[in-house]
Amino acid sequence: MGINAVSANSINVLSGNQISTKQAGSEIQEKIGQTERETTGIANQYDRMEITSESQTVVPSENYNNIRYNETTNLAFIRGDGKNVFHRNITDYMYQYCQGDFSNDELKQKFKDICNEVYEYNFELNYISETDNEGKLRLISEVYAIFQNGNAGSMAKLCMDAGTGIASQYGNNDIGWVYYDTDYRNKSENIHEFLKDVTNEISKEWAGQTLDFEKIEMENGLLRVSGKDFDTHWNHIARDLYMCSLKDIQNSDFSETVSSGERFSFFYKAVAAPGREGENTLETQKGVILLELGERKWKLDVPFNNSTVLGDLAYNFNVGSLFERYANDNPVMLRLLKHFNVFSLFCRRDII
Repeated sequence: MGINAVSANSINVLSGNQISTKQAGSEIQEKIGQTERETTGIANQYDRMEITSESQTVVPSENYNNIRYNETTNLAFIRGDGKNVFHRNITDYMYQYCQGDFSNDELKQKFKDICNEVYEYNFELNYISETDNEGKLRLISEVYAIFQNGNAGSMAKLCMDAGTGIASQYGNNDIGWVYYDTDYRNKSENIHEFLKDVTNEISKEWAGQTLDFEKIEMENGLLRVSGKDFDTHWNHIARDLYMCSLKDIQNSDFSETVSSGERFSFFYKAVAAPGREGENTLETQKGVILLELGERKWKLDVPFNNSTVLGDLAYNFNVGSLFERYANDNPVMLRLLKHFNVFSLFCRRDII
């Protein structure tokens, strides 16, 4: 017996023959009390459900109200501890998978297990039926969106974290930095394609058809807000750090160039060397940019001027414009770098 049964029972108890308030006041109160006791008992027995990351089995949850109805998909997803349990568990799992802790076969099985659990839960609530192919496709596409969000976000974070060793070479301090590497982007795109294959496999099995992923990624609320790919997630992290911003990343000029197959990496730190007493002020304001394209490498000193005495404040620089001063003979690199803006130390007032 699920939530629908509980609701129906409550209505039946409270909607008996109409009698006067004077005659039946105490009787109504007793029935209300009985209804509350029955509802609580039923909820305790059947409807308190949560998926745990350890066992992936249905177990009692703390709060009957943790059930969230998704009006967009007309499906119910289980919540726990104030967060969507499925979303949290999938995100954690994808981070471990992107680190290499799980195989493709394990990822595929995880995806199918989640789809089955969400289906069974919605079936119990009468939100979906065995013949509701449209509902099944909505369910599968929702699970796909959470997995893809976890893929893109995890790979962007792992990429940024990979720059830690480079950053340590330019001052052991907390001044911000960013790192972009197409190796991580390519891995994320490979996983993206694998997730599409797994999704289509189960959608054909359940509903006899494949999904329109372009439509899903345009319309799904999670992917529309958080971003559907590596570049979008990387940009969120970089901007949150007030270090860098990717411009026009959906432009084919960027996407086609960065996907051309030649490895590209970009590192930026706002201050290359922490200031020490007696050093030239201008030198301590310089940041550093490190670039790689295939076998070629470049290092650029960023001539920031954060002093109101020495001239106008420099808030940001376009890396393409900086690179033109050093190596304007490399059109591929120029096409890439014109999409990167780096922020000066002045934008990080909290660490000045």
